[in-house]
Amino acid sequence: LNKADYGCAVVMEVATGKIRAIANLLIDTATGDFMEARNYAVADAEEPGSTIKLASFMAALEKKQFELDDEIFDVGHGVYKVYDRRVRDSHTYNKRKKFSAREVFEKSSNVGTVKLIEKFYKDNPGEYIERLYSFGLHDKLGVDIIGEAAPKIKSPSDEDWYGTTLQWTCHGYETQFTPLQILAYYNAVANNGKLVKPIFIEKVVDENKKETIFEPHIIKNSICSQETVGKLQELLAGVVSNGTAKRPFRGSLYKVAGKTGTAKINYAKNGGNKVEYRSSFAGYFPADNPRYSCIVVVTNPRENGFYGGSTAAPVFRKISDRVYALDKKLRTE
Repeated sequence: LNKADYGCAVVMEVATGKIRAIANLLIDTATGDFMEARNYAVADAEEPGSTIKLASFMAALEKKQFELDDEIFDVGHGVYKVYDRRVRDSHTYNKRKKFSAREVFEKSSNVGTVKLIEKFYKDNPGEYIERLYSFGLHDKLGVDIIGEAAPKIKSPSDEDWYGTTLQWTCHGYETQFTPLQILAYYNAVANNGKLVKPIFIEKVVDENKKETIFEPHIIKNSICSQETVGKLQELLAGVVSNGTAKRPFRGSLYKVAGKTGTAKINYAKNGGNKVEYRSSFAGYFPADNPRYSCIVVVTNPRENGFYGGSTAAPVFRKISDRVYALDKKLRTE
């Protein structure tokens, strides 16, 4: 459909962390066929793009100094200069735009997100990074299969911390996470702040038929305040009802909450003339009573768009529709 290089999708139970489905597909350029050759969801830590804005808004909301509809940001024409670099929104505007914090998230404004984080953390970027650490984003999940890549979040004490690192980190760059790590974080928001370990193995039966049961494991009882969790749940639902993921979920029989992500990759390829993208959508459903969380990541889509809302979100919709059709509890609760 998108003729991408590769992609992955994972479905997890919100309350338990049990992985109910996972797929990793790579295209064979010689034949055009897809195959499963690498567990990208677990093994590949990459720049996440705008899905990390959930953490940026969590960090800002934990300051408890603003309301989503009261805080207004002038995003100008969609371009904002930080030293010798420019933060750009996905679209430029003919007239200067002003967005509330809620609209910044729903429209996935890079400029608005940067200005939000600058307001609270520009003078103390280390505090912002410590917030990310406190959310559990800096640690491996410790899954029971080999190959989990370590997440990477720069610190102001690192040699590769630059004057623009805070601004680029908060809207999706200069950090690295696996799709599963991003999913676990979103799952925690769906789970009212409780971060649970993804479970691939439910039980092991030995030759004597003795069973070893792998129970749900709580990594953190609460990644942030309940007040912040409630506001983030509002924001994620708003992305689907009013924002960048509105179109793919139109007419759905159940509510979805989530966030689109689009990250530029391979900046230097072909002299910088050809930019490739990694598109994603992370979220959960039903939004008002979360039972499943899911992430879809599509790397270098070549057809039918490259934004998370036009590539990854429709795949999420197909998966969630299938799960909704098969799980009777979703239709009776």
